[in-house]
Amino acid sequence: SEHWIGQYSSHVIFSSSYIELSAVPPEVAENHLLGWLARHDGLHIIAFRTGDAERSSAHLARAFPPKSELRCASRRVSAGGVEGMARFTWFKLPDELGKVAFGCMVHHHTPELVFAKGLMKHPNGAVSLKGLRAIVSDPAAAAERYAALPGAALERRGSDAAVQLGEREIVLTDAAGFARAFPSAHAPVAPSVGSYTLSAEKIGRAHV
Repeated sequence: SEHWIGQYSSHVIFSSSYIELSAVPPEVAENHLLGWLARHDGLHIIAFRTGDAERSSAHLARAFPPKSELRCASRRVSAGGVEGMARFTWFKLPDELGKVAFGCMVHHHTPELVFAKGLMKHPNGAVSLKGLRAIVSDPAAAAERYAALPGAALERRGSDAAVQLGEREIVLTDAAGFARAFPSAHAPVAPSVGSYTLSAEKIGRAHV
């Protein structure tokens, strides 16, 4: 039977990734995002795509036992000429990988509904999500944990560290490193996600 998880979401869709904007109504007393939203409004979910949730869960369990429970979810898509029920299998990442945000891995059973071309045109010309920058107390130690993700490759960048995941990356930095990268930005308290990076057709258009 269907069960509402207590949140509303909208999505900024790219060819193989998306940004999810979620809100939990005040009357909802139980939701996995409430603890994160109590900290501040911001970037609180990191979802990694997988083609096999069972295999990915077993892979991570070797580094961080026990094995995570697989869950099924669905959401209705009604935008950009696309109509249908998108279906997913997902699992929560181990707590060792969920310190900066709620982490999960997702298998899309209906990618034609989620990554529909009619949903990919954006006024600022953004075409893809390239990665994110997380603020942690020990970038090297955090990167070692994220390196356990399937297909991950670790790269040192001075006092920062990066975890390459195909065409995207997670940059781990400390508060001082984030301030050097974005001197005018307000940095959330660590551990947290401080920023994300998009690529655009034309950088001048992206400023609009």
